[in-house]
Amino acid sequence: MSLLPAVVALGDDALVLGQRLAEWCSRAPTLEEDMAMANTALDFLSRARLYYGYANGLGGRDEDAYAFERDPREFTNLLLFELPGADFAAAYARQFLVDAFDELHSAALAQSADAALADIGAKAHKEAIYHRRHSAAWVVRLGDGTEESRWRTSGATGRNYLSTRRRSNPWWSRASCRTAPSCGRLGKRPSPPPLRKPPSPCRRAAGRWMAAGKASTRST
Repeated sequence: MSLLPAVVALGDDALVLGQRLAEWCSRAPTLEEDMAMANTALDFLSRARLYYGYANGLGGRDEDAYAFERDPREFTNLLLFELPGADFAAAYARQFLVDAFDELHSAALAQSADAALADIGAKAHKEAIYHRRHSAAWVVRLGDGTEESRWRTSGATGRNYLSTRRRSNPWWSRASCRTAPSCGRLGKRPSPPPLRKPPSPCRRAAGRWMAAGKASTRST
């Protein structure tokens, strides 16, 4: 199986999400968060360039052709990455799901037998750890905020999570993972249970990831 389509798909993921995040420039609730979202967008756009550059080396087109010279239907990104952020809560509910997956995926990709993919995965993993902590903190903050912020965040988390379970969107399996010795286990990972309706499910999910991050920090 050719590696090129999988590498392009990963580049599409990063490019489309970077553009979605860039839409929040000057629209975030605080100046600090405005800069944080812009920086996260730049991280994903930079990652897209790495994937497209590697795809060019595999016999594909150059990065500008991948980014600007394709029909929208030619993009092969996961559905979740292109969903519009209707509001700030929806944007961060989606970002938390992306970051939680990205931290696992980039760690596995860093173990790839392909040296170029391993280098990209290692760089992405450092960014993913910070991204996940930041988005988890916002999900907790919004979930513990007003009744409206809790309702918006919880609802957006459930809607975005459903998009990860569609058969046309293989969230836990990527063809590129097959080049990583340990990443194949992600493809066999059982689907998490669906969201239930107790108060603030988003807070519990984000809290688990924050606790995991603190534990890993203490261990190092």
